[in-house]
Amino acid sequence: GRQYELVSTITHHGREASKGHYTADARNTTGQWLRFDDASVTAIGMTKVLHDQAYVLFYKQVSG
Repeated sequence: GRQYELVSTITHHGREASKGHYTADARNTTGQWLRFDDASVTAIGMTKVLHDQAYVLFYKQVSG
């Protein structure tokens, strides 16, 4: 079977779809997760990525 790994997410922060704030999390080539939030980029742990209830997930195929 095919296998995939999570490489990036987009998360909406706010109570309404028409209001709020968006962030993107992406894994770099060393495996470190980075959070892109407007003009800032910070390192975050995978636990934070997985608990933020992202609504767009990006995967890449790693085998199969």
